[in-house]
Amino acid sequence: MPPSSPATVPRADRFGDLVATAVDRTANPGFSYWMGKLGDAQIGPIHLGWTGVFSLAFGIIAIEIIGLNMWASVNWDPVQFVRKLPWLALEPPPAKYGLHLPPLNEGGWWLMAGFFLTASILLWWLRMYRRARALGMGSHTAWAFAGESQEVLAVRILAHRLGVGSQLGGIDPAGGKGHLVG
Repeated sequence: MPPSSPATVPRADRFGDLVATAVDRTANPGFSYWMGKLGDAQIGPIHLGWTGVFSLAFGIIAIEIIGLNMWASVNWDPVQFVRKLPWLALEPPPAKYGLHLPPLNEGGWWLMAGFFLTASILLWWLRMYRRARALGMGSHTAWAFAGESQEVLAVRILAHRLGVGSQLGGIDPAGGKGHLVG
C-alpha cells in the first residue's frame, strides 16, 4: 500500500482510540531471542487504549491492596511474609455487618480489592471486544472470556452474597486453601 493512500493515516473511533489499518498491523515489531525460547519471539505492536490502561491500573491496585494487607498481617517482616505466604489471606467482613460496608480493617479492604479486581476484569473484556471489532475480527474470544468471568463474578460472588445476606461466603481470597489449614 503506498504511503500516500488514505488508509495509511490512522483514524480514531468514537472512543478516541486509534483504529488499526493495514500499515499499522504490519509495523516493524521487535524480536527477542529469549522470548523465542519461551514461545513467540515477536514483541509488539501493542495497543492498550484507555480500557487496557485502566484495566491494568485497577488490577495493580487490587494486587497492591491484597499484598500490602497480607504483609501488614505479619508486621511487615519480609521473612515471615515469604514463610507464611501460603496461609495468608485477606479476610471477608464478619457476618455481623450483613451487606453493609464494614470498617477497612474488618473486611473493608476485602471489598475494595474485590471492586478493583471486578472493574479490571470487565474493562479487559471491553478492551478485547473493542480491539476485535476495530481490527475487523470476530468477537468470539471476548464473549468466551465474558461468559466465564461473568459466571464467576455474578453467580459465585454476587448472587451468593445476596442469597446469604452477608459478604461472608464469597470466593476465598487465598485461592480455596482455607480448608487445608489446621
